[in-house]
Amino acid sequence: MSAEKDSNRFERLALMASPERVRIDGRDYHTVIISTAPVPFGGALLLVPVEWVTPARCSVRALVSVYMSMGVSSADHLSDREPPLPAEPAR
Repeated sequence: MSAEKDSNRFERLALMASPERVRIDGRDYHTVIISTAPVPFGGALLLVPVEWVTPARCSVRALVSVYMSMGVSSADHLSDREPPLPAEPAR
């Protein structure tokens, strides 16, 4: 999930618990889990406005990798850049 980019917001990585929306006072929300690293079993369950949510374009496996590595693997899974080429075998 991510929020609109402007000077007062930043990107957040979360797991959407369900694609179903929750309606409160006429506004739609998604239920998302903000996990804590390196143990993704804790964290916060939040209701966020639907317009804040955009797909992260990564698999659940990639998301878990980012959390378990405490963000070290972020560039491997979340960057818009091309993935690195495989290393040449040693000679």
